[in-house]
Amino acid sequence: MEGFPGQPVLEILKVSHLTAFQVDYGEIGGSAGAQEFTIQLRESTAYGLVAENLWVTTNDSEVPVKQIALSAYVQYPFDVSKSRIFLGVLPEGDRRSDIIEVTSPYGYDLSGMRVIDPEATIFASELERLSDAARLRVLARAEPGRTGAQRGVFRILSEVPGAEAEVRVEAYAFVK
Repeated sequence: MEGFPGQPVLEILKVSHLTAFQVDYGEIGGSAGAQEFTIQLRESTAYGLVAENLWVTTNDSEVPVKQIALSAYVQYPFDVSKSRIFLGVLPEGDRRSDIIEVTSPYGYDLSGMRVIDPEATIFASELERLSDAARLRVLARAEPGRTGAQRGVFRILSEVPGAEAEVRVEAYAFVK
């Protein structure tokens, strides 16, 4: 943090938060008329949007407390091309399928990826592992006695450094 030209050197006296669960802030230091401190995401930060507020108390006589609004998007360790698929209307005995591409924006090895199919539904999956990605074919087969709207949730799991990550894909079909 730096003050405006002609203003006394801005000093950070304290950094605080009300509910900053996803960020840590470090030592306050300074050099050449500027004060600084580090802010970093915690390793336990969940994937998705992160929004936090920090309050910095300074020696500024007019506005001593300054708010710093932080926002970031923590990308999942792997991405799916579609998180919902619609397989349409299925007459009894008909089959349909759709392909979902699975990639890692960080270049993680996805060879250990596995899929947990929904229990007791008309849906199933086939996983094809490629060198740098995977293809998941979601299948639906209309069965006798099962009619109406059908929904299944596939859980795609993969080991990534330090954790097991999971992404869910929803599949829908209407059986006549």
